[in-house]
Amino acid sequence: MKLNKRRSFPFSPPKSINVYLIFLFLIPFFFSCEEPSFIGSEIQPPADRFDLRYSEDFTIRSFTYQTDSVETNRLRYSMLGSINDPVFGFSGGSFATQFGLYLAGHRFGTSPSVDSLILYLKYIEFYGDPEIPQQITVYELNDSLMYDSIYYSDFDISAMYDEGNPLGTKVYSHSENDSIISVPITNEEFREKLLNADSTAMASSMNFLEYMKGFYIKTEPVTGEGGAIYRLDLLSEDSRMTMYYTNITEDTLSYDYIINQGAARVNIYDHDHTETDFYDNLNQSEIEDSVVYVQGLGGLMTKVVLEDLETWRDSVPVAVNSAKLILKPEKLDETIADFPVPQNLAIYYYNEEGEFSPVVDFFLGSSYFGGRYDDEHNRYVINITSFVQYFITGEIKTNELYILVRDYKTNPGRVVLKGVDHSDPIKLEIKYNRF
Repeated sequence: MKLNKRRSFPFSPPKSINVYLIFLFLIPFFFSCEEPSFIGSEIQPPADRFDLRYSEDFTIRSFTYQTDSVETNRLRYSMLGSINDPVFGFSGGSFATQFGLYLAGHRFGTSPSVDSLILYLKYIEFYGDPEIPQQITVYELNDSLMYDSIYYSDFDISAMYDEGNPLGTKVYSHSENDSIISVPITNEEFREKLLNADSTAMASSMNFLEYMKGFYIKTEPVTGEGGAIYRLDLLSEDSRMTMYYTNITEDTLSYDYIINQGAARVNIYDHDHTETDFYDNLNQSEIEDSVVYVQGLGGLMTKVVLEDLETWRDSVPVAVNSAKLILKPEKLDETIADFPVPQNLAIYYYNEEGEFSPVVDFFLGSSYFGGRYDDEHNRYVINITSFVQYFITGEIKTNELYILVRDYKTNPGRVVLKGVDHSDPIKLEIKYNRF
């Protein structure tokens, strides 16, 4: 399924939901919710008592689904590298980007000669084992990326470059205090093309994009277990291509080609789960397992169905004071060092317009919404109070939720969660008042 096809998040919640959010924060002033047994409850009519229910009172179902693509055009971060994960299988990231001119109208002088041409890529973090070498290859695009077009992570770029004509390669592995990946561009024909760009091509970045349409950058798949995916900041001033050259009057000159907000960019992701233990259970709406899987970069998401909430619609009016989904990772000692669990998870749903949207509670801020990994208790606690309230009152029609890595477009993190058939399963904890 393609995510965010109609509208990207975040967007403002409906006005009716805003009214409920105000009411939500007023509830604690009217109803005590400190303990399951309440002061004065013995003199309240049974129908007015504040009740506390835990997930044992609810039927919850959980499944693992593939997310076949996500929108990846013009993201701040690009992903590069590949991983053979012993649990999740193969994952890879590559990207294409345009370049502009640091200084329009530049000329290289009389009798210029290229000393070297270097592509610099600033990375801010990696996921996996960075000590395993990976071969980076750079190709020139033979067709233009369109800035206003929407591209998805499964974009087929094969027709836009010549695999038999690389511009440069680099076998790279992480070294301490090294946050710049430098790839020498050694293709002489391409270097001469840049050096011989005429005044029209160098008059503006727009003109230059017609002359040199951009790069596609990828790595060869790692062999054996391990590998890493690097998160690159293409908009950093350290990400650029620099030509070092001489001319008849100077012998130490340089010129930069840059990537900025105006450059079209697209991330391309590849996942192969066919060799995993859970492959046969993927996308199955009836087959449940003791564990479920979440993976960033358009990999995997967990579908949770809150089945018993349907019966609560017959009990309105109900004021939901608190509704929290509690998720616990399955500890995997053999992989936890190289593949730590994501620091944040998020929850989405398909609204009536078919848009894949964060739940309403997401818009109230991270401190309210939660979703951050609690290492001490090995769990994620996510607040879905508003979503549950609006489902009970019928303003949200679906009881199906999807759990993803918080920054799933540029976060390769993954986690195995305990499913509903686990001895320590997913829980839904609700505090509410029935009028």
